[in-house]
Amino acid sequence: MQADGRVDAGRRRILTAASGASLATALGGCGLFKSHRTGGSATDGAAGSRRQVVPFSASNPDGGLPVGWELSGFWRSRKRTRFQTVSEQDITILEAEAEQSASGLFCGVHIDAERANRLRWRWRTRSLMPAANVSFPKQDDSVTRLIVSFDGDAATLGFKDMLFREQALLFAGIDLPHSMLIYVWDPSLPVGSVHGIGETSRIRYLVVESGSGHVGDWVSYDRDLKADFLTAFGEAHGNVLNVGVSTDSNDTGAYALSYFGDIRIDPA
Repeated sequence: MQADGRVDAGRRRILTAASGASLATALGGCGLFKSHRTGGSATDGAAGSRRQVVPFSASNPDGGLPVGWELSGFWRSRKRTRFQTVSEQDITILEAEAEQSASGLFCGVHIDAERANRLRWRWRTRSLMPAANVSFPKQDDSVTRLIVSFDGDAATLGFKDMLFREQALLFAGIDLPHSMLIYVWDPSLPVGSVHGIGETSRIRYLVVESGSGHVGDWVSYDRDLKADFLTAFGEAHGNVLNVGVSTDSNDTGAYALSYFGDIRIDPA
């Protein structure tokens, strides 16, 4: 650093690269979902006016992306997880294939907090990744993730959380929501356990499936979204801004093939 307090250009480049690498690690497991601050473009138009998640079953099983869903942002140095609609027993579902890759799909919605009570979905995976563990940044992979993003009052965020949001916007072009609750299937962590990331307190993992007992089976869930958010964050949640799915294996370098059925958020 120079005597007048300015950082020289070389040191600035090093700091920028370090921040980008840290963000890549922190955001990789979140599917890199983008643009959901109140008043932003993501809350305008059709996506922002949806009062329900678009079902995969509404799409044709043609190997494309499901109607109403968008690819998330991703780091250029990483491979994308491959998503496509396929048919099973005459019902369209989503297939996610990860091979040393990390990305996700999201569906923009606007569901009022008081009406966002029950979260229902189903998923299936062909195998687990034994080395994956969402409580360790360098092993932060999951065969299945379901991500719910929430609005909230930015004035309630601490300095560390605000800094993380601004870095995500600056370095990755990702406009993070106020809070993200991520449901995961982990190989070993206990069901019901909550895990965070060091960079921010506004992203939490909730383990809803553990171990290989249901590998190969469709597993259905009916979760109390308000109770889950309270468990993870210790407070009530805001409006739901998007729902996403992700299958990622970039940290462990493994392979995963998983499937997702329709997702719904309903009143009590």
